[in-house]
Amino acid sequence: FFFIRSNPKGIIYERWRHMHGCARFFNAVRDTVTDKFVMTYKAGEPKPSKLPGVAK
Repeated sequence: FFFIRSNPKGIIYERWRHMHGCARFFNAVRDTVTDKFVMTYKAGEPKPSKLPGVAK
């Protein structure tokens, strides 16, 4: 797949799908600078108000 969208530096909220496992959707918080996941949370849950280990 090819997506054209902005790619801001820093923390972003994304929806992912576990394609090679249970095929369920989940939400992820990812740092685009390091490409590391900060945390994940269930689909349908609101965005977390505080992120573990991330300074504001």
